[in-house]
This record gives sequence, C-alpha cells and structure tokens, in this order.
Amino acid sequence: DQAIVHAPVERSCVECHLPHGGDQPALLRLPAEALCASCHTSDAGFAASHEGLSVAGADCGSCHRPHTAASEGLLRASVHPMLECAGCHDEALPAGRPEAGSELCLDCHEAPERGPGSSHMPAVEGDCLTCHQPHTSDHAPLLAGAQRELCTTCHDAVGQTLSRSFPHAATGECTNCHLGHRSDHPALLAAESRELCVTCHDDPAATAGAAVVHAPDTGDCVDSHDPHGSGREAMLTTSQGDLCGACHTDVGSRSGLPVVHAPAEEGNCTACHLPHAGEATLLKARGRALCADCHDSLLQAADALPAHAPFEEGDCGTCHLVHAAETAGLLVAPTAQLCGNCHDVPLVPPDGGSSHEPAAAGDCTGCHQPHAATA
Repeated sequence: DQAIVHAPVERSCVECHLPHGGDQPALLRLPAEALCASCHTSDAGFAASHEGLSVAGADCGSCHRPHTAASEGLLRASVHPMLECAGCHDEALPAGRPEAGSELCLDCHEAPERGPGSSHMPAVEGDCLTCHQPHTSDHAPLLAGAQRELCTTCHDAVGQTLSRSFPHAATGECTNCHLGHRSDHPALLAAESRELCVTCHDDPAATAGAAVVHAPDTGDCVDSHDPHGSGREAMLTTSQGDLCGACHTDVGSRSGLPVVHAPAEEGNCTACHLPHAGEATLLKARGRALCADCHDSLLQAADALPAHAPFEEGDCGTCHLVHAAETAGLLVAPTAQLCGNCHDVPLVPPDGGSSHEPAAAGDCTGCHQPHAATA
C-alpha cells in the first residue's frame, strides 16, 4: 500500500543520510528543509509547488513522508480534501498562515453544540488543531497522532490505566468506544455502556441454555469491569473476593466460620463458579467433575478401590460444605453425627457392655477411610 517511492530511496540511502554520524537528526546530510531544497527547487519558498504560497521555513515532513507513501507527492495517508490553498491561507501572512487559526475550520465544519450527553471540549471551543493536523497525517481523520497517544496527552489518568497488566484490547483505538466530538451518552460513548460492550462481547443475558444470569450481568458492565483496563485479570475493578463479597457478605471468610475452603479464602470465586451465566448456582460443573479440578490426585488414588457410596456417586456435598464450616475438612457435621446420618451404628455400650474406643469417641476415621479403601 506504499506505492509511491521517493527517488533517492530507489537509488541510494546515502543521497540523504550519512553512513556513520553527523550533526543532524536521523543522520541527515543537511537540515531537513535545505536537504529537500537540494533536489526540489526552493525558489520563492517552493511557492510554485504550493499554488503560489510560500512554505519557506515549514517542516516538509509535516505533510510529506520521506521514503514511501500511498499518495502522489509522498503525502501522508490522511489528506485534507483537495481545496485551493488560498481558501484557507493568506498570502500576506508569514508562510501564508491563516489569521483565524482553528476558527477557520468552522467555515466548513460545524462545531458541536453543548447539550444533553457529552461534548469534547476542544471541539466545542473550536480548537480543532488540538487534535487534528490541517493538511496531512498518518492517522485518519487528520489526527495529530495515533489515537491512544493523542488522547492520553490530555487524559493522563486513562493512560496510566492502560499501562497496567490487563488493558482492554479495544483501547488501541479510542473511537472503538468513544465519539470524537459529541455524543448523546456520557463520556462521549458511542452507545449506552452495556449496549456498547455486547457489540464485541457475548451478552450474558442471551446465553443459550442458561438457567440463571448473574444479577450484575443484566446491568452495567462497568460496575464490575474497568472499561480501560486494570491490574487484575478480566479488568476487574477490585479483587474477585471483594467484588463478589460486596453482595455475598456471608460467604467464605466473611461467614465467621473457622474452616474456609481454599478458593473462598483466596477470593478465587471463579475456581468453582461461572461469573456471568450458567446453571442455577453458576457452578462450572457438579460434584466430582468440579472437585476434580483441585482434588484430582485424591480421586485417582481411589480408582478401582471399594468406595464410600457418596464418593463413588460423585456427591461430595453429602459430606462436605462448599465455602466454610465449623468442622475440619469442611464436614457438614462432626464425624460421628455425619456418619450416623446413614450408618446406624451404636456408639454407646449397653449396660455392662463395652465400646471400641474410637467409636466411643465418635472418631470413625480412626479405623475407616472416608472415601475409598483396600478392604
């Protein structure tokens, strides 16, 4: 797409550049304007090539690329519509500079008016050259730089956010989400916040076969995600534990119970749950299939061994609580009480009789494996 090649490039780089070192930037042989003038006649400040207007002292590189370009005259990719130069420039002023400055743009371009929604202040104030080049640019539409770099010269807080570990992929081009001059929505957004997000991301509310959609996912995505990026995976506004705990105030370490499931303790809710939509409790899987993500070695060790019925059926919740418990091992009740729910074993001896000490103490696992055993 760079069909136009500057003639010296086709011949030899050393026509313009020194091979080892020099006192000009980019190893140029001469100051840029003098170098251009060494081939291109500079009579009357290149006026003959610019409709009679002098461009003496101007930076040739502000309009022309030095090596290759897509446009005739090595003009940069985005070019102001071809008009007569005198339509904007005054021959009586130095380099034909327009006396009106940016206000001249409003002779053709309509300035956005303040109103409901949001407006970009440079556009409202007619300060077009804050963001745009007047003639050509490498960045459409005549932007003074790449969008991200240009916008963050003013929006430095956004620039800091984009430098974090998990930036939003869409932020390479700010206009993926924002309009440049005016919007009917806050923050110059191109649409309502949630509507904008689901143009790229699957809409959780439309998840096929989902029994439930997580309540926050029917609202504004930015309640949970920073739209520009964050230091946390998935651009979360805060840690998973704090984010989920804002609503689920009695789960895990917030329950006050002494034994807490490791993922809940760590605030890693998505180790077990889907964040947006799924089955009734948003679990990623059920029973053994879910627990195997962490406890696979326990399950493999029990393969081909006689197994406790709930364990064999993959019904971990028969014996264990999922978030926190009073009892070690996240058991739903103390061992003797738990086992007694299914096994009618007398633990108290009859008068004159005796009991096995572990049984009397309610310590079933003193003799029995809770999951599977060799006999």
